[in-house]
Amino acid sequence: MSESVQTISFWRGVLPHWEVADGRYFVTLRLANSLPRGVAEDLAGILTDAAEQDYLKRSRRYFRELERWLAANHGVLYLQDEAIATMIIGGIAHYEKLGYWHVSAAVVMPNHIHAFFRCGALGLSQVMKRFKQYTAREANRILGREGKRFWQREWFDHWSRSAQEDDGIISYIRSNPVSAGLVKRPEDWQWSR
Repeated sequence: MSESVQTISFWRGVLPHWEVADGRYFVTLRLANSLPRGVAEDLAGILTDAAEQDYLKRSRRYFRELERWLAANHGVLYLQDEAIATMIIGGIAHYEKLGYWHVSAAVVMPNHIHAFFRCGALGLSQVMKRFKQYTAREANRILGREGKRFWQREWFDHWSRSAQEDDGIISYIRSNPVSAGLVKRPEDWQWSR
């Protein structure tokens, strides 16, 4: 990737989201209510910590803490339901067939998913919005729920800046079920690609 990066859009909710031309995105999307409220507030505080001037360091710290809590399987664990996990993997493949994204790696964990992809026909915010809407509607149908939030409002995203970083992200995603103690080898986890 060249040193000059063209920003397509930048927006901020609780988390900042930065879309760049030809970006490759590592996204973590967690279930609503997958973290205790106090933990979610503490995590948000990391991003606004005035003592740490470097945004990238704050972002990495946020992600490390988020992952630590998610791996502990707090809150709702709807994604461990085989029908829902299978639907999520199918949704990832379906959106790829539509040309919305090109996924290099993805994994469905009990309370969150990780995906590493390059956007296709849709930009980052649109592909995430559509994916979240589709999978939430289907998961709530499977669970027999109506009108209840399934995913968190936002997602954590990071755009990769090098081929070496790409390799690290893909390795991280594939080894996530092993790190969480769910399987002994990445290839033993059924809900990854």
